[in-house]
Amino acid sequence: MLLQSALIRQNLWRAFSPITHRPLSTSAPSVAIVGSGPSGFYTAVKLLTTNNDANMEIDMFERLPVPYGLSRYGVAPDHPEVKNCQKRFDEITEDPRFKFYGNVEIGKDLKLHHLVENYNAVVLAYGCADGSQLGIEGEDHPAVFNSKEFVGWYNGDPEHVGLDPPLEKAKTVTIIGNGNVSLDLVRVLLGPVDKLWSQTDMAQHAISKLRKSTIEHVNIVGRRGFVEAAFTNKEFKELLEMQKDGVAFTNWSEDMLPPTFREFSKLFSRAVRRRLDLVDKYTASPYSDYPKHKSWGFEFLKSPKKFVASESDPNLLKETIFEKNKLVQTDANYPVTIVGSGQLVSLENEIVINSTGYRGRPFEEFEKLNIPWDSSKSRIPNLDGRVLSTGSIAKGENYEFIQGLYTTGWAGTGPKGNINTSLMEANVTSTSLLDDFEKGILPARKSFQGRKATDFYLQKKPDVVTWDMWKAIESAENELGKMNNKLREKIVDVDSMIDIATK
Repeated sequence: MLLQSALIRQNLWRAFSPITHRPLSTSAPSVAIVGSGPSGFYTAVKLLTTNNDANMEIDMFERLPVPYGLSRYGVAPDHPEVKNCQKRFDEITEDPRFKFYGNVEIGKDLKLHHLVENYNAVVLAYGCADGSQLGIEGEDHPAVFNSKEFVGWYNGDPEHVGLDPPLEKAKTVTIIGNGNVSLDLVRVLLGPVDKLWSQTDMAQHAISKLRKSTIEHVNIVGRRGFVEAAFTNKEFKELLEMQKDGVAFTNWSEDMLPPTFREFSKLFSRAVRRRLDLVDKYTASPYSDYPKHKSWGFEFLKSPKKFVASESDPNLLKETIFEKNKLVQTDANYPVTIVGSGQLVSLENEIVINSTGYRGRPFEEFEKLNIPWDSSKSRIPNLDGRVLSTGSIAKGENYEFIQGLYTTGWAGTGPKGNINTSLMEANVTSTSLLDDFEKGILPARKSFQGRKATDFYLQKKPDVVTWDMWKAIESAENELGKMNNKLREKIVDVDSMIDIATK
């Protein structure tokens, strides 16, 4: 989203048609934020801490009755420190200028155009709702999952709690993709349940299923090589340390390295050199001497082509067919791209998890409101958080923005980055919004404005969840957690959440 200021100065502005706006004359803007994940909350924090005017309104809309998005449903259960951002988010909700509307789905319970018409600014921060698709034969098989739904399953996301992976019938899982999420999945599938997961906020149904699991080995398959793998060394080391728990790192071969890597390792980044140091350490004694009960390993330079069903059990796979890839060098020392070799190989596996990323989706009203959507990058086109108009993108020059409309987080960047990058992106978007407010170019509200309009539209919806009601849900989760000797026991059913919230 970052842009040179010179480019911004030459951009033109335009508003939604047929709505007519006039320059904002009030002392503070009324802002609607769609999404309550880290990017949405960081935007609220920046806006409220930068502008102290008592007239400012920040209204946040969340599809579920509970907040925090990726922080609640995407972080590994044994990494509670990553969720520390929620403490800061809780602090900002005490500001009377902030209001939370939970269990309100934009597009269904409240139309997007209602927000556009009644708020000076709308920030789309709703993330990516879907897992990526490979588009290959057999992908619709019941034993093929995507990481979005699998992570949601063990983290208690109401949308995915009905998932029933046949872990008790399988011995081998293949994970396609080699980012940090893939390494988390290995730890979940192979780690000792009572040591790692039983006292975390992992959903109880997942803990019960993992206790029955018969998984013995996990393949992590990447299209590229060891040097290009997307995981970070912190998560890599964490997984390697599980050798002490009988989870062995296997399948390693020097053939997984570029031919001249050892000789010219100084030409590679420090992170890549550190990655190889970890391999050397954990494939040597004494780590190799630990008892081996389960195992995992890498498979590099392979692209999936077909999932083959089991002949004996329709709910399991027999194998996955891959095409072997070759690294093509445009530089003498560094491989930058891959090409298929035409050679096919297979890996036996009963279950596959596609962990190649996430996908966003546009709202149905986007076309009507002239809001663009970049399907190739799964994001809303924008410059520094300001949403570009569809016509402006088609022209390719003299960019025009949709006045008063902004985006941040994965909705604006596509599915990349983490909670820390969400903070940076939210700051950029918030700065753009506040700059536009200072220049007097935000659209003015109608006479029936902001929060008043929202409360009017939602007056016939009895199950809107306020922040205090969410706190009642959280308190119930904490109490259930104490009863089960856990950090928290997430409530995984929306109806149960509403029952608790409305008591």
